[in-house]
Amino acid sequence: MSQMSADLQLEVHDDGAIATVRLIGELDISTAERVRNCFGEVFASGRRRLVVDLSQLDFIDSTGLGVMVAALKRFRSDGGEMTVADPAPRVRKVFELTRLDTEFSMT
Repeated sequence: MSQMSADLQLEVHDDGAIATVRLIGELDISTAERVRNCFGEVFASGRRRLVVDLSQLDFIDSTGLGVMVAALKRFRSDGGEMTVADPAPRVRKVFELTRLDTEFSMT
């Protein structure tokens, strides 16, 4: 499944046990609701393991970080887990500056 807009593309892959969401572009106030809805759909499908591939994410703002934190809390509250995979260097730096790299499992 793939969803596109001018600023963000979402690619969702589900192998039955783990859902992977690749974010391509920018996660900001204008795209956050789409990402929130996507994570909600993964959760509603019964998946409790989510990998968020940020290797092609160019930008994340505070609203985007809020979406990520809310999803992390939701998955953890139900005994699940959420991993951030391969964040692009500038995105990793935002996680480090906000100390969210200590909250998320990052690979």
